[in-house]
Amino acid sequence: MKQPLETFPGLPYAANEISAYMLGVETIYILSLKNGQMPRFQPDDVESFVIWLKAHKIREVKLSGQ
Repeated sequence: MKQPLETFPGLPYAANEISAYMLGVETIYILSLKNGQMPRFQPDDVESFVIWLKAHKIREVKLSGQ
């Protein structure tokens, strides 16, 4: 089976730098980096981005009620 790429197009962070993510507003994702930063990212292809996150086993954080 083919390994997923370590980086996602347009995202300036590698998968191993991201500890968690959550959907912010509409298609803007908030990333929790291992260095403590919390940048926002709006992917051009949301479906592919979510597949990439899951392939790298990056934890999704959901607010209660979501």
